[in-house]
Amino acid sequence: MRTPMWGASRRLVSLVAAAAIALLAACSGSSSTGPAAPTTPDGNYTLTSIAGKSLPYTMYADTGYSVVVTGGTLSLATSRHFDIATTSTETFAGATTPYVDRTSGNWTTTNGSPTVTLTPALGAVMPAVWNGTKLSVTQPDGVYLYTRVP
Repeated sequence: MRTPMWGASRRLVSLVAAAAIALLAACSGSSSTGPAAPTTPDGNYTLTSIAGKSLPYTMYADTGYSVVVTGGTLSLATSRHFDIATTSTETFAGATTPYVDRTSGNWTTTNGSPTVTLTPALGAVMPAVWNGTKLSVTQPDGVYLYTRVP
């Protein structure tokens, strides 16, 4: 007569379940080995919205004429120099022309403060707020939201 192996089977199932739970816990996103959150705003950013609206953003539109912002970048160098490049298309009487507008200058912040000040070589000072992954810049024609590039 054969003896049932229920005891051994239950132990094996329990062992496999415990191993699976341990593996899932080890692979969860709570590991401290991931990239650390940035502590300073310097880095590269991509324009994601203007005045809360996604790109492409129609800056101006009238009969036979429009200006549409299609993209942009912002770079804050550790040397405290910044560069903003904004790409747009201008359509006039059916003809579309691409443009890249550039603004550069110096940036400042106080350690631990989310406030960043962009001072262009020409033009008005642009206040900004940094939250670690996003930089919200108040420009003369609206609030531009940039997202940090990993």
